[in-house]
Amino acid sequence: MFIKRSKSTSSPANPVRKGFIILFLPFCQRRISSGLKMARLSNGTSSKACFKLFIAGTIPDRLKGLMFRCDLPDDCALLITGCNCVHSMFMLFSIDAIFLNSSLEVIAVKHLKPFRFSMPVKRACSVLEIKYGLSSRFDIRPGDRVVIDEQ
Repeated sequence: MFIKRSKSTSSPANPVRKGFIILFLPFCQRRISSGLKMARLSNGTSSKACFKLFIAGTIPDRLKGLMFRCDLPDDCALLITGCNCVHSMFMLFSIDAIFLNSSLEVIAVKHLKPFRFSMPVKRACSVLEIKYGLSSRFDIRPGDRVVIDEQ
């Protein structure tokens, strides 16, 4: 929804200048749904983290990803299948991109700020996107595995 205020003047009570367009993004308020699956990250002996998982397997879902969202909850993650690099264009927050091979083993972890591109990662088949800083907090590193639980 676009709101255009055309004939207003700037004052302390009304800081909107003439012709200023306010862009309201109602889809920013959407949260990632809890999805149908849960993902656990483990190092083989113990579980490090657990996320509600949204899987972007279709082309439209993969293209959209987390674009235009205001935030990603700490307990949610997006799994993008069939890719070895990601971007954070039109994202309003930073993310940790966890690159996975075909057996869902962590190959690399990269931190992406908004409007950045990651380089392609060799042998990566999918990417798990989580909120920025969680990979450090949970000590996620290459060699860890992702286990997807059916619900």
